[in-house]
Amino acid sequence: ASPSSVTMNQGGNGQSTITVTPQNGFSGNVTMSTSTLPSGVTAAFSPNPTSPTTNRSTLTLTASSTATTGTVTVTITGTSGSLTNTTTLTLTVNPQFFTLSVSTTMGLLASGTVTSSPAGINCGSNGSDCSTSYVSGTTVILTAHPGLLVGVQWTSGCDSVSGNTCTVNMNSARSVTVDFMLLGIL
Repeated sequence: ASPSSVTMNQGGNGQSTITVTPQNGFSGNVTMSTSTLPSGVTAAFSPNPTSPTTNRSTLTLTASSTATTGTVTVTITGTSGSLTNTTTLTLTVNPQFFTLSVSTTMGLLASGTVTSSPAGINCGSNGSDCSTSYVSGTTVILTAHPGLLVGVQWTSGCDSVSGNTCTVNMNSARSVTVDFMLLGIL
């Protein structure tokens, strides 16, 4: 297998070339297969089977957005009749990350900040961390902390809103906008 190690993110893919080296006059077709793939990862060979004139096959590994992360040894088996041979490939699937961006609008004399759980966002009058990345599937709770006599309005990007909190499910890159306005002007 060349390369003998493939690294990809959830939702991505990677390739390796498998070469059949005939020995002792062998001239048959070789059918390729894999085992020990992590959950959510599929394998496809092209061509499959190989022939004496096409003695290599491209293995394409594809990870779903929910594929199991980590490193495994994938066994690749070539079979022709009763003959088999194996090789291995190290496969690493990394988590997929998405960026959450927060925009704040401050009305006249208004102030406020937005923080997040899990941590990473601290944006507004008293913070400048308005963007961070989270692992796919993470639920982020944004909390608006308005200044004195200031109201909060989440204007876009929330999956749900409850008072000063906005819930965002990180299954793609997301942008959220919040307005801080003096209570008499909301």
